[in-house]
Amino acid sequence: MSARIHAETWTSKRVQTDTVMTAKGRLEKVDLRSHEFRIRDDVGNAVDLHHVDADAVAGKLVGQWVAATGRALLNGSGRLVALEEAKVQAVDDPAEPYADRTIASVEALLAGAPGPNPAGAIDLDDAELAAFLEAATS
Repeated sequence: MSARIHAETWTSKRVQTDTVMTAKGRLEKVDLRSHEFRIRDDVGNAVDLHHVDADAVAGKLVGQWVAATGRALLNGSGRLVALEEAKVQAVDDPAEPYADRTIASVEALLAGAPGPNPAGAIDLDDAELAAFLEAATS
């Protein structure tokens, strides 16, 4: 029964263009036999890479950030869904400068925070305390 089902029935219309585009993301799928790869960006957009040039070299980049350039294949709404005859090269992870992998303790955060000492009270003399209480109760 499932042999008679055609996947293209459920796939959105795709438009092949001669426009060369570049997509960046993490290389997450590598198929050296079919020469097809896939990258995914940080917000979850996936771009399939068809007929990847120098696929054995590009395959070693799996799990890393890459830039892929090729002829664009767009869906019906104009979103890039695939690149044909893609060339893949490693690029720096754009989030790397912001990825601090150290974990600070609450005490360390509070010690570096401005304001009163969380371990003690503020120092008020008797006149200041009386003025504060008067202002607070009026």
